[in-house]
Amino acid sequence: NSAAAWLYGKDPLVTLRYEEPLQQLREQIATGPYFEEFIERHLLANPHNLRVTMVPDVEFEVKRRQRLQQTLEETRSTLSPEQIEELIRENEKLQQLQNQPNSPEALATIPKLPLSAIPREQEIFPLEIVDAEKGLLFSPQKTNGIAYLIFDFEIDQIPEAYIPWLPLYASVLPKLGTREFDYVELTREINIHTGGISFSPSLQQIWQEPDSQTLRLQINAKAVHLRVPKLIELITAMLEKPNFNQPQRIRESLQNRRSAMETSLKSAGHRYALSRILATQHKTGFVRELLSGIEQFLFQRRTERQFEKDPQKVSEILSHLHQWIVTRKRLRIHLTGTSAELDTLKKNLHLLDKLPAHIPAALPDLPWTSPQITANEAIAAPAKVNFVAAGINLFKQNYPVRGEGMLLARFISSEYLWNEVRVKGNAYGAGCSYHFGSGNFTCNSYRDPHLMETLQTFLAIPDFLMQFTMPQSELEKFIISTIGKLDSPRSPDEKGATAFNRYLTGVKAEDLQRLREEILDCEWGKLLENFLPAMETFAHKTNYCVVAARETLTSAPETSSRFSRILDPFEPLPE
Repeated sequence: NSAAAWLYGKDPLVTLRYEEPLQQLREQIATGPYFEEFIERHLLANPHNLRVTMVPDVEFEVKRRQRLQQTLEETRSTLSPEQIEELIRENEKLQQLQNQPNSPEALATIPKLPLSAIPREQEIFPLEIVDAEKGLLFSPQKTNGIAYLIFDFEIDQIPEAYIPWLPLYASVLPKLGTREFDYVELTREINIHTGGISFSPSLQQIWQEPDSQTLRLQINAKAVHLRVPKLIELITAMLEKPNFNQPQRIRESLQNRRSAMETSLKSAGHRYALSRILATQHKTGFVRELLSGIEQFLFQRRTERQFEKDPQKVSEILSHLHQWIVTRKRLRIHLTGTSAELDTLKKNLHLLDKLPAHIPAALPDLPWTSPQITANEAIAAPAKVNFVAAGINLFKQNYPVRGEGMLLARFISSEYLWNEVRVKGNAYGAGCSYHFGSGNFTCNSYRDPHLMETLQTFLAIPDFLMQFTMPQSELEKFIISTIGKLDSPRSPDEKGATAFNRYLTGVKAEDLQRLREEILDCEWGKLLENFLPAMETFAHKTNYCVVAARETLTSAPETSSRFSRILDPFEPLPE
């Protein structure tokens, strides 16, 4: 990381000169047991060690708040009336400074590109259908001899009851080993012959159709092109006949996933709040909630308990799911690379013929009650700070997609939410987002000391816009930054993956070009004309959701009454 070296006074180019130290390492490995001696000296025989025991305290947060309140009261008792008045004046002065906009002279000192320097043509990443029958697609990119592969199983017809099982299935599958290798040996083979193999469910919304989506199981892998045959062999072996009767592997996956979601719910609650909101707006949001939201967390907890009672049943469900998903007929293969990698791949596609050819009969029925997700929920979590979110789908409100909506969202984030929620409200962060592929318009705060005050700030966006006038020269800064977001640098494999995703979701080059031109040609008056009615609809019809401590949610009636319900995903599960 060149920036990290530079930050601490070191040569920023030192991390780029890796050939010499890499050669030294190779020589040390070749002449002796380098790593074994390193581990022995620095770890096993190291006399400097420390054991830390962490003991949980269920009353820790209550005690912390009591100590804070006591400290504040003690500090106040030491202040004279004059000192208190001085603190009030200082605070008022700070608020005046925060409310004072930057002068035109100060803004003019910020350097910026001329709008004429921004290309009007939207970059399009090429994709070729090489063999439709075999499901082979190709994105030509210069990848320095590396083949980036996506093995894509289309599973749009999966029953709803099985959707929450997909993340667990994708987590367990690579840990099961193969007929030839156990998990440890397989991991070693993958590390020796490839640059990595990963499994994950992938949900993509069809372009500008919020209630239509495509759901896939994807295997992402990479290898130098001479190792592509070995990579395909390994993936085929992992998929051919996995043994799901491995309770320890399934238990580890359940525990790891539940623990990771617990941690992220406390530290990134805004993502879960936004997921709940969008789950009420359209089918794509609902499916995403089943895959990665609060409903997935609850599913993990229920499945973990079910597994302890009947591990064989969980193994059977995963096995049925695997047999239904992994067939050659469902599979597409996407390659990012050059013609050399493509030739190597085409010569070795026959290795995938070991997979079952046809889609089997329907999956067995599972007990399932579709979750009821209501508008305006509160999520109780053991968090010291709050996360506030609000959102609406503008397509569902009959507002057409326009490119300058993305510009408006960036303007609201930096000129309004930053000042009101971050600077004045002391939240760690706040932002606004408009996605012209889905029609979702959302606002959120991150690590926020406030709840209802932040929500009221979101709802006041139309008032802020009506009071604001922006000269074209200032608007150009937001035009440039918005285009900068669209044109953010991508590596060759990212370009290929983007091309594949656009193919799956029906994104057309002419749509992207039109949206780009709408951004580049934006004027403040036209922006308000096109989006102020939509923002007023957002203020009147938005769905909101917050993540906060239960004490915060129930401490005041005027707060708790604003929510349709308080959902506590950490409370004991019903028997």
